[in-house]
Amino acid sequence: MRLRNAVNGCILRASGERLDKNWGWGQAEITCDTKNKQGHGSEHTWVVERNINKKLASIDLGKHMASSFVRDFAVLNRQMWLTNNALVPDHDKHNVLESGPESWPLMLYPMRMVGWDDHGIKYLEVGNPFLWWTSALLCAVFPLQIVYWLVRWQRQCASWHKGEFRDYIDGAMFLWGGWALHYLPFFLMGRVTYLHHYLPALYFGILFSVYQIYHMAAWYLSARNVLRVLYAATATVTFGFWWFSPLTYGWDKPISELWGMQWASTWPVYEDKFSI
Repeated sequence: MRLRNAVNGCILRASGERLDKNWGWGQAEITCDTKNKQGHGSEHTWVVERNINKKLASIDLGKHMASSFVRDFAVLNRQMWLTNNALVPDHDKHNVLESGPESWPLMLYPMRMVGWDDHGIKYLEVGNPFLWWTSALLCAVFPLQIVYWLVRWQRQCASWHKGEFRDYIDGAMFLWGGWALHYLPFFLMGRVTYLHHYLPALYFGILFSVYQIYHMAAWYLSARNVLRVLYAATATVTFGFWWFSPLTYGWDKPISELWGMQWASTWPVYEDKFSI
């Protein structure tokens, strides 16, 4: 529907701009459009998403309104795009929940999910350091690894068997490419970013790490030592999961009673340096 001012004859319009955060709390700017008397346009259209009146019978409006899946899909994605673009960081102050993409692979700033008082249940958005740091190292080194192999191939000193390199590189490029495509675009975004935005890239990073460790071990170690490496890697990851499980599943005691959780100086486990 459209809303017209009966006195001034103008149409209520959402300008698409955001009010100042200091006095307008970043809310959308609403104006009354005197130029467009008919009010044709999406910025003049207002939608009642939900209305409850217990005195009226329940009516399924879907029977009376035509809807196109393609149109609804396009409108929904456009609104998500506009909403994301409106979530811009405030560079004048530090937000303890925000973090930049350059800090995600090394998990420099885990996020406190709730309050941190002694009697409440405390959750920290922290992952398994062995998985995060190993995947970050292997994903960062992989381009150099490709350059090294290309140089060896150019000098005709590669030691690959027939078809061996192609079998390896197809899987490696697919997994590394999945990590890169889910991670690198965040450096181009101007919106607010959080640590959990890295999770899709981390998924590919972990798969890539397993792929790399297995193939490297298979090439340079005996079959018995390959199993030893796999057992050691499994035990290490399991230990990391067990060690940080209190912060993952909730710790209801004073945090000072939880020993050995500060694996990096930037982690807000025992003290948040940016809290007020």
